[in-house]
Amino acid sequence: KNIAEATSCVEGLQVIIKIRPGPATENFFKRSLEETFGEKCQIAQYENLHELISIANVVASSFSTVILETMIAGKPIILVGTDKDDLMLMESHFLPYEKVQALRIARTKDELVQYARVLASNPDESAILVRNASNFLEENFCFDGKSAERMTVFLETLRK
Repeated sequence: KNIAEATSCVEGLQVIIKIRPGPATENFFKRSLEETFGEKCQIAQYENLHELISIANVVASSFSTVILETMIAGKPIILVGTDKDDLMLMESHFLPYEKVQALRIARTKDELVQYARVLASNPDESAILVRNASNFLEENFCFDGKSAERMTVFLETLRK
């Protein structure tokens, strides 16, 4: 509800909500999202996540690997911490990202509106966030396709 209210305040914003694939909760989530967002929301369930990220101007997420995937894809990201427990979990992991301005953490509905407006309408601000995210990933992660080899070497050292 907070996200629906916040996004309704941002002119020209189209919201795509990606729900997990599978029939178990499909009807519940679709009905709930349609009731909450109305016409303002497109629901994606079986669509390719990477394709959705690639067409987005800004991505909002909670605690998920979508955060890293969005940063790798070169898109600005807003973490949405609408309840105390979610926010505590997000902050425990993502404060270093926020500190270097690699992402934004919206702790309130007003912050979500502010960040969404700025990032959706200001390409320079989005570019700064994306550049900082790229630098953060480069300094703190290694996405070279060789993690299995590194893990093998590490496990071999433990075995000795």
